[in-house]
Amino acid sequence: MTKRKADAGPHGRNRHIRDLAWLMARVELDPETGCWNWTGVRNHRGYGRYHFATDNGIKNGSAHRLALELALGRPILDGMNACHRCDNPACCNAAHLFEGTTLDNLTDCRAKDRARWRSGEDHGMAKLTAADIPLIRAAIAGGERNPSIAARFGVSPTSISNIRTGKAWTSV
Repeated sequence: MTKRKADAGPHGRNRHIRDLAWLMARVELDPETGCWNWTGVRNHRGYGRYHFATDNGIKNGSAHRLALELALGRPILDGMNACHRCDNPACCNAAHLFEGTTLDNLTDCRAKDRARWRSGEDHGMAKLTAADIPLIRAAIAGGERNPSIAARFGVSPTSISNIRTGKAWTSV
């Protein structure tokens, strides 16, 4: 287990130098991307993790958060995240990181077309197919009520209501 003694006081210069040296000893520079890849333990999503001792026991930390805090010279603000510009979860290069909200991170993700936003029958939980939608719309147009349509297709009345109001399956 890797340990890093956390100071009780504010982020001082000595802590900055000590923690930066500690961090740099645990990263490997990728000359092609400029990423500082964490060489220690990573979680299931590839983010660098470490353990450190505090007055209250052993705590877990994220390597990229530590890197950003060291660059900022302060802790990351409450409710904020250390977000990757390089989209490499193992990267600890503060030049590749920014402090942002969850919405900022999702907006960055979507702008780079990095996440696949699944909808319709591509969604893993979908019970309906594109072929079902015209049949459902015909039943709606014929005056059939949501509960009876839902029972026939094995979905909830809310799912039928969402089709009826245009909240779901709008592109079909």
